[in-house]
Amino acid sequence: MKVSVILPSYNHRRFLQKRMESIYYQTFNWTELVIIDDCSTDESLSLLESYQFDSRVLLLKSECNSGSPFRQWVKGINRASGDFVWIAESDDYSHPFFLEKLLEALVSSSAVMAFCASSIVDERGEIIGGVASEVASTDKRNLGTRYVISDGINFLRANMVSANAIDNVSACVFRRDALLRFCGEISDFRYIGDWYLYLRLLSLGNVVKIPVALNYFRHHPTTTRYGTREVDDWNQILKEHAMKDSLLTTLGISSKETHNSRQKLLLNSARWDLCLPKSIAHNRVLQCLTPEAEGRLLIVGFGKIGQSIYSIVSDAGGGFEILAFDSIVRKVLINGAELNVHYLEQLVSLHTEQDLLLIASFAFSDDLEKLISALKLGCSLIRMEELLSEMGDEETFSLRGDFC
Repeated sequence: MKVSVILPSYNHRRFLQKRMESIYYQTFNWTELVIIDDCSTDESLSLLESYQFDSRVLLLKSECNSGSPFRQWVKGINRASGDFVWIAESDDYSHPFFLEKLLEALVSSSAVMAFCASSIVDERGEIIGGVASEVASTDKRNLGTRYVISDGINFLRANMVSANAIDNVSACVFRRDALLRFCGEISDFRYIGDWYLYLRLLSLGNVVKIPVALNYFRHHPTTTRYGTREVDDWNQILKEHAMKDSLLTTLGISSKETHNSRQKLLLNSARWDLCLPKSIAHNRVLQCLTPEAEGRLLIVGFGKIGQSIYSIVSDAGGGFEILAFDSIVRKVLINGAELNVHYLEQLVSLHTEQDLLLIASFAFSDDLEKLISALKLGCSLIRMEELLSEMGDEETFSLRGDFC
């Protein structure tokens, strides 16, 4: 059984040593390591070149940056020779039993792809979310043979229409023949090529999941998904989502089922710049935040929406202490000063002595309602759906025009 490891690399020198060690420490003896450096400008290349003593390593150096991580994937898949492929992103790392256990599940189930749960780690490698690792690096007995086999289309319909439930390719192992059928279609993607490719693969057969965290998915501000978006970026993102939705339609998913996905995308797009501040300023709860008002305001989500709310309330003055929870890097700001709290539950528990006004992003509003109920907090909650409903017809049209 031949396994090709593909390592796309671009400017992750500070994480690269950990990634290389986790590849070499695998208990399964992989066949080849195909490294594609996308014209890194840090010291990544010099570290990668130091591994060329190993005859199994093939280092491909790009003369100019491709502009897309998925072009690296395609290049690596086409150069690989193994029966199975693991795309190991350069800023993530893995448990020593990752390959052994995923291949065991993949082969025994005859599935097209396998993936495991992930622990989310920060820049320092500290676990900040996802599934906490259940096994120590030297303890194999706890892993057992637990895995869940699902029909690909059923899994797609339940988990992959409005969101990508497989959010890190480093947690996956694929059959190479299946990848070769579709990988060329993602060459021009820059943002959701992974989602599109998973949909293609799931249409071919079963998927198997190991519900144990054998992958460490690193979140940091410089990753593609968390970078600042320009208008051209959003145009590309909208184009890619349109292609994804078109594919879903061909797979038998109705346009009604894809509507929720498009609405969530719109809530994060640059189109908010035109109408969001006005909508927030006229919100019935925020209008109560006069200079005489006192209390604590918790903002969950600190992108365009959260920052707009923060600015409006800050400009109003008054006695409100403003807490902003950044769900991406798990940091908290209190009146501009950073607080070392990694989980929303911890933050809320520290401030139960007063009522909290919770303003949720679209993605977190349901979770926040559950949290408020569980902690028995007397809080006011503004959902992003309320902001949409309070917009006038002209504003709503400017938001949704392309998707009506």
